[in-house]
Amino acid sequence: MERLLIIDPGDTTTRAAAYDLEGAEPRLLGRSELESAALIVDPGTPRAPGIAIVDPVGGAAALVGEPAADLAGADAFLAASPDAWKLHAIVRALLYRHFAGGERVRVLLIADAEGEKAERLGELAAAIDGERVDVTVAVGLEGRLDARTFEVGAEVEQAGLCLHERADALGLFDGDRPVAALDIGHRTSRFSLLDPEAGIVDTLTIPTGGATYVEHVLSRGRELGALSCRETPVLRQIRAGTALALDLGGVTVLAGRLLDAPHRALDDALAAEIGSRLSRRVEQGAPPPGALLVSGALARAHLPTLANRLAARGHPFARQAALPPAPTPLIEGALRLALGAGATLG
Repeated sequence: MERLLIIDPGDTTTRAAAYDLEGAEPRLLGRSELESAALIVDPGTPRAPGIAIVDPVGGAAALVGEPAADLAGADAFLAASPDAWKLHAIVRALLYRHFAGGERVRVLLIADAEGEKAERLGELAAAIDGERVDVTVAVGLEGRLDARTFEVGAEVEQAGLCLHERADALGLFDGDRPVAALDIGHRTSRFSLLDPEAGIVDTLTIPTGGATYVEHVLSRGRELGALSCRETPVLRQIRAGTALALDLGGVTVLAGRLLDAPHRALDDALAAEIGSRLSRRVEQGAPPPGALLVSGALARAHLPTLANRLAARGHPFARQAALPPAPTPLIEGALRLALGAGATLG
């Protein structure tokens, strides 16, 4: 049986989609979303029913997802360190979650063009490509072991090219004018200029992202005397985006007023970097981008305000689009790249 597993391992959230490739068109088998966290633990560590412990590199046991972050806090996330064993554990957990064992699975890992996590993902793809991958999971309180084996092919796809596919599908390209694409991450954001024919023609890593919100809330919590305010609970509340008030560990504050300042700060930082980059390109004779495409968990919140700031810097966009975080637009783009432009999510 031929299967495809596309994984988008973000700094704090990993999203994945599994497909059956046996028919004329790919058939969606399921989607997953889990926290991008892993923690090596002693095999005897108590665990709740249904929580899996998988075997990453070296045969060690590791908790994956929310259980890891619950125990280790922010250090468990890829945002803290994109360690190879964390990525191995997350990939194995997703193989186990989506497939019964015995399948041939093509694993497609989405990565930035550069950076430490991109390097680790490239190494992971090389390590498991063409290999038999064994996944052993301890299930439930009794720790019953369940082993599954997969024949794996693995490769890495650039996140910028995935966004290029989404821009094309949305009809954002106008003649030879590029699309300005911004993927807002947790600690870094990636700006790319996407040419309709040449693909990615320029990239810029901006050292800021959603962590701006978390850091501001933690600082405010300390000012208010919330000594038990911790990064992981704050991150989860902000990521949910539905709370009118935030619990900072015994101190409750209104979310709207508290989050205004980091919203402005992130807009200002992104607009300064992107505006400067666009100005230099225009001065060199390059055509200005005709559209702005923003992705990431904060895309919808920041698109209008960021577009206004860029317009004030002399870079208006007639067309603008914010891509929802789920299902991840990077997975949609990766599927089109893997199977042809006519492919859909099903």
